[in-house]
Amino acid sequence: MLALAAGADPEKEDGVVVATDSNFNGIIGDNKFVLMEFYAPWCGHCKTLAPNYAEAAKKLADDGHEAVLAKCDATANEKSAEKFGVQGFPTLKFFRDGEAGEYNGGRNAGDIVSWIKKKSGPPTVAVVDAAGAKEFVGNANADVKVLGFFAEGAASAAAAAAFDKVAAAEDGIVFGVSSSPEV
Repeated sequence: MLALAAGADPEKEDGVVVATDSNFNGIIGDNKFVLMEFYAPWCGHCKTLAPNYAEAAKKLADDGHEAVLAKCDATANEKSAEKFGVQGFPTLKFFRDGEAGEYNGGRNAGDIVSWIKKKSGPPTVAVVDAAGAKEFVGNANADVKVLGFFAEGAASAAAAAAFDKVAAAEDGIVFGVSSSPEV
């Protein structure tokens, strides 16, 4: 759900929130997850990204996901672009709780959605039984899946924590964890 200070609804284009120098901080500050595209209207790469970005915004909204996809014309909103060191187009930044980070995912709608869901959720999914394992393997969001098996107990807890850390850092790979002998 998009939140914006003072109850104002920001403009949207094809489901993508339009950020300006005047509403930028409100969009970033009032939403837990924001993927911001800094673009130039004349940029060919930006024009190629636009329909994929809009499709990703629609998919996330249809899924009820709390992430917001926004775009900022860096040529008209130089203050915001300069603040985040934008030097080329398009530049995508991912904001979590107002803190900027790099977006290093793909440029098609599926890649964008998958990347955002991974970065805004837990780094691993729990696989508790054989049916869950079948669903995990059939997950279409990634070509590569890694399933870690960790027995109950303190010794495995450290290994599971290390596994979670790797899972959080890797994009494009879906990680699962299980301690079930049924899997």
